[in-house]
Amino acid sequence: MTYEQISKVLGVSLTDYNRQNNSLIGNFKVSNLLAKLTGSIDEELNFKKMVQNIFETCDALINQKASVIFERLEFHKDNITDLVGAKRLDLLKNCIYNEIAFRISTNQYPETINSVNLLSSSVNVYGDVRSFGFADSFLNPVAQRILINCNFENIEAEINDYLNNISVVGKEEFTQKISELSTYINSLNEERKQSILKLHALLQHERNLWTDAIKQNTFDLNRRLVMVELPLMNIQNVLNNQKETTENIKSDLESAKSTLLSVETKQREQITQGLENVKNDLLEKQTAINTAQETSNQAKEKALEVATNLGKTDKRVLALENSLQEKAEYQDIQDINTNLAEIQARMNQLENREPSPGGVPQENPQIQNNTNEIQRVATNLGKTNKRVLEIENLNLTTTLDTIKEDLNLLSGLVMKFINKGLIPAPTKFKEITNFSNETYTEINTKHPRPYNWTEFGLKKDR
Repeated sequence: MTYEQISKVLGVSLTDYNRQNNSLIGNFKVSNLLAKLTGSIDEELNFKKMVQNIFETCDALINQKASVIFERLEFHKDNITDLVGAKRLDLLKNCIYNEIAFRISTNQYPETINSVNLLSSSVNVYGDVRSFGFADSFLNPVAQRILINCNFENIEAEINDYLNNISVVGKEEFTQKISELSTYINSLNEERKQSILKLHALLQHERNLWTDAIKQNTFDLNRRLVMVELPLMNIQNVLNNQKETTENIKSDLESAKSTLLSVETKQREQITQGLENVKNDLLEKQTAINTAQETSNQAKEKALEVATNLGKTDKRVLALENSLQEKAEYQDIQDINTNLAEIQARMNQLENREPSPGGVPQENPQIQNNTNEIQRVATNLGKTNKRVLEIENLNLTTTLDTIKEDLNLLSGLVMKFINKGLIPAPTKFKEITNFSNETYTEINTKHPRPYNWTEFGLKKDR
């Protein structure tokens, strides 16, 4: 048997031993010899091994009656106490405690029965050494007496009487218990039957309620389904119409998207073409400006040339003044110089003016004044031709030829300005192409006519 099984029935423990031990040595202690035998100095472990060893010794002396009873009753303390009695169990526990105290005090154990103690010659041993060679000497005398008082020898008769009493009493009790159990079962059956009937009625009532509720709910659901079906059909029709409308809108959107893409592409092309046209127009205008600038530069050069020629003319006129100081025509030549100076000023003004867009002259009073002044100069030129005729008679042919050349240059410059649109072309202005020609060209006249020199008091050049 294990220590735990012994302790469960007898209630032995190290704490209980130290509390109930009345020996002179006091509490449980582990000697060197005991520690050598068990291989440990732990008090709890040594106590357990010693309890187990002493119980087996006591059980052997009483012919294993204690272990048989303990095992048969499955170490149930209450049943064992009812069988052997509490006093007998207490005596068995005291027997074990007494033997433990005796072994600790004498430091003698059955395992060391054959060991030899070597003592020096000066040590004397008094008394007999305890011998475990016989069964009667397994326990000390006090422990043996306690075990004898347990009276386990007569335990069998007591057990038989106990079993007989148990049989008689148990049979009556068993019969009574069966009767009580039958009555209880009958009452339970009746209660169960009533409960089942009540439960059945309740379930039937609940079933009826649920059936009525289901029927009512079914009727309500059918009515609601009828009420809902028509709106659902309307909704379905609306959804179908919406779907068709959505498809149409989608198609229109795709068409609009395609149209917008095409318009955008066309507008981009138009904008690109417009930009190209503007660019080309700007290039043409820039070319026209450059051409006008070049023409202006050429006009400036020609004006400078005319000014130079006029300077030469001034010198020649000065020579004429010196030769004609005694003649009455001096004043007329002076008028010629004045007219030439005015013409030079007019030419400078015309040179500084910008050409009108598209070559169309702008109408303003200053242009009309310039036109009138040019007509007046032409008239004076006609009068001058008369003076030149008289000067020719005075053998001044060379000087007059020079003046004619200058006048031809001046007339060509005026016509050049008219052709370029720098000055307007008057309807009655007469262009003298050459003093040696017999024809003249009238502006805005398609058919030329013979030039009448005598109209201005002139004669044909040689």
